Amino acid sequence: MVYRKRICRAASFLLAAGIAAGTMAIDSQAAVITSNATDKVAAVFQEGTEYSAGDYVIYDGEMYVCTQEIQGAWSQAEASFLQVTKNRELGTSGDLSAAYADEKDPSQETSLMAFAANAWQKLKGFLGIGSRDAQTDASGYANASVSAKLNYLEQQNQTHSNNLGKLQESVNNSFQSVSNGKALVAGAITDNGGTASPQDTFLQLSESVRNLAKAKYDTGYSKGHDTGYASGHKDGFQEGHDKGFGEGSSAGHTEGYEEGIRFADGRVNEASESYRQGLDDGKKEGGNKSWNTTIRLMYDGPDILEECFTYKRGFSENHRAWTFEKDIGPCEILGISCIVSYTDSYGSSVYWDMSVKNDEEGTYDRLTRETDKFCEMTFDNGRIRIGDINMNILYSSRAVCTIKLNVIYK
Repeated sequence: MVYRKRICRAASFLLAAGIAAGTMAIDSQAAVITSNATDKVAAVFQEGTEYSAGDYVIYDGEMYVCTQEIQGAWSQAEASFLQVTKNRELGTSGDLSAAYADEKDPSQETSLMAFAANAWQKLKGFLGIGSRDAQTDASGYANASVSAKLNYLEQQNQTHSNNLGKLQESVNNSFQSVSNGKALVAGAITDNGGTASPQDTFLQLSESVRNLAKAKYDTGYSKGHDTGYASGHKDGFQEGHDKGFGEGSSAGHTEGYEEGIRFADGRVNEASESYRQGLDDGKKEGGNKSWNTTIRLMYDGPDILEECFTYKRGFSENHRAWTFEKDIGPCEILGISCIVSYTDSYGSSVYWDMSVKNDEEGTYDRLTRETDKFCEMTFDNGRIRIGDINMNILYSSRAVCTIKLNVIYK
């Protein structure tokens, strides 16, 4: 329905332009010209006539209105007259039949017919008439037809979906790597007589290592004590007891303790970076989560999440600058994707941003860039902001802004 109205208005404009193009230039010798705009009657300018403010005259085929009392030749009196019509600017018959230049803006055409033809070609391109399946890319987006722009946006949406799938796969692989590491540590503990499970947190695995080290110490102490006691008893109870107990205690303690420490250091070193990182991840255990939404924003406001939107005066008094702010809670954002597309009677604009957490550097890598930066997304500690999106009241019934957000966090 909107396209049909546009085409009707365009057709009416071209019909009017064609009628104007066929109108003959007004003869400078005509005695009287009537202006529909003023309902005034004007006579041909006479040098000897006195004119007062408000009088209408004809000079060289154009109508003028007097702004102050004047008498004399036209070269002297011209400054006291304001031109009402501009029939001469329609051009000569040669100008009216001139061919238009496709690379020009219609407003740059000096010929009325060239202007009308150029404007019609531009309008056909905008509406996608004759190019229903047209294609475009980022470099030609601004001048592409509506159908080509929609095709382009669909391609970008597919690319965005693929990138988001890769992002989810990368996050899943990271958590799988942690799970495999837990399984190796738990296996080492159980192989040496300890108790542990791959489902244990890193804090629980740490406690299992301590228990295993203590068990090794107790075994060494008991073995050393028994050996020393038996040997001392053979040569003499008192001497053997004293000597065996002392040496057995010392040797058993040392052997058992050192064996337990060597095992613990060889399996999970509490001073190592991997252990401390695993312990910290264990405390934060809970896995990654996701949040996504699609919002349709008009001049008067959004269709959902009204509490997340505020507005202020925009580019002019006719504009509202909308801002979206959402707090999904204290968290670490692993990846975020934002697409904002804006369309009104004059065309479309697209902004997108996709960022992924770089664990090594603690920063975010941006995977994509914006086509038109008419707004910007920022985020920190689970709080997301998009602004400022300017909506014009003159196109309030036709301007639509769509916001798509996908967030992966933990």
